[in-house]
Amino acid sequence: GNLVAVFGGAVLCCDPSGKTRWVRRQEWIAPQEDPDWARQYQQPAIAWKDRLLVAQPGVAAVECIDADSGALIWRKVIPGLRRMDGIVDDRLIVESQTGLTALSADKGESIWVHLAGDLLDAQLCGGPGGVVYARREKGPDSTLRPVLVWLDMQTGRPKAYCPLEPLKHAYP
Repeated sequence: GNLVAVFGGAVLCCDPSGKTRWVRRQEWIAPQEDPDWARQYQQPAIAWKDRLLVAQPGVAAVECIDADSGALIWRKVIPGLRRMDGIVDDRLIVESQTGLTALSADKGESIWVHLAGDLLDAQLCGGPGGVVYARREKGPDSTLRPVLVWLDMQTGRPKAYCPLEPLKHAYP
């Protein structure tokens, strides 16, 4: 029943009438200090149980915040953080410039890291597939093609792989 806004290095929670319940300032890095900040996605908080999971441009960490009080439960610094993809089996899937990481949504501990380069925007978290992401790879004739990769949620290792050969191009 509350409104949560994530912006400018802050997280704000208001009740339905607009009265501020709490405000939390995050460890924000100025754009001139972090040239890669523009690659981070601006995204809403993810509500999970009685908590909020938050990441935003200029903040090189994922934070887990108590939804009622705004108190910090845990913080996980992730170099090259891009975005939170979603929660699957109580694991928060996070994208960085080096690939995907599964964090315990409860404690923020790293469960696995899946290194993957040249990620595309397409990612899906949840449902029977668990985690599926798209990336580019060089085909046999040196053109690029998108590839879909399904990950095992327990280990982070690929369990299926599907090159989309009809979509190969110099710039897919």
